[in-house]
Amino acid sequence: MSVDEKIRLLFDGTEYEVSNKSNLVDAMDEQGIKIMAPCYRNNRSEGCCKACIVEVNGKREYACGLKPAEGMDITYNREDLIQARKEAAKKYASQTVEENCCDDTGCGCSTPSEASSCC
Repeated sequence: MSVDEKIRLLFDGTEYEVSNKSNLVDAMDEQGIKIMAPCYRNNRSEGCCKACIVEVNGKREYACGLKPAEGMDITYNREDLIQARKEAAKKYASQTVEENCCDDTGCGCSTPSEASSCC
């Protein structure tokens, strides 16, 4: 399959035709859907924040390391997944605050005190 070919997948029950991108975060960005992925969006190691969790065909996966495939059924906006992403993002933000005062969290906070409510 060439990079220009489109694949069909379901995202929260809606069918999308997406590019054969390197990962689900980039593929859904093209559709105007922003998957929470602070580490990926800030050029950190893929998967270090664990905030991009989705469910694919009934199995939890990280969107930043997941290559889109034909026929995937992805769940994103479900309460347990939303809560898991929020908890992971807060943990990542607090770790990042210690490292570089929130500059790379992707959450928009500018001081360590804001990081606790980040994302």
